Amino acid sequence: MGVPWNRLKKLAPTAMLLLLMLQVPLFSITISNRTVDTPIAVVITQLCHPIWLPPVLLSAVLYPGELARHVGTALLDGDVAAALRLPAWQSVLEQYEKPFDGLEDPTDPGLPLLRLELVVGSYFAVGGAIAAMFRAARMPLLGFLLLLWGLLRPVLLPHTYPDPSKVQPPSIQPLFFIGLLLSFLLLPTDGASSKKTVKPATIKVDTATAKAEKKTN
Repeated sequence: MGVPWNRLKKLAPTAMLLLLMLQVPLFSITISNRTVDTPIAVVITQLCHPIWLPPVLLSAVLYPGELARHVGTALLDGDVAAALRLPAWQSVLEQYEKPFDGLEDPTDPGLPLLRLELVVGSYFAVGGAIAAMFRAARMPLLGFLLLLWGLLRPVLLPHTYPDPSKVQPPSIQPLFFIGLLLSFLLLPTDGASSKKTVKPATIKVDTATAKAEKKTN
């Protein structure tokens, strides 16, 4: 059992990064004026208004997921020729041009906190997935737990919203729980990252000196 478990832990960082960078739909929720379904979509939306990073860098982060969706949709439709045509680089950021104004929208009471949980969870999930490529990390698990709470809160605690009728229940895709499982595999095991081995100090005694002191005594 030890060998398969170790292999899973070695593959988990790459699998988690691919799951997020390819923008596999993990959930679906409408916040204010937009429907989001991946942590990357939430993070990029926050970085686009205002633009904190160069648009070229944002497009580079989004393009793998856009390409995967384009090819997957074309193949499901049976259009192989369309799958071979790459999506335009300039069109990647078009869907993010409209501001993501969930915090300022007075018609959506209760959504700001939900949005905050999704935003913080998405940042932790994406940032933790990148950090996990170099060492074991707890951030992805914290991010996925925050996302899970943000998605389930409208269902479990609808009374916390001023007008529950305006809050649409989110949907969680099965692959979300795959990501949650991967985040568990990214945790440090047995405190290996913080455990330090301390070697006992060895004291060397000169035998000749010890014998001389013994005779004098």
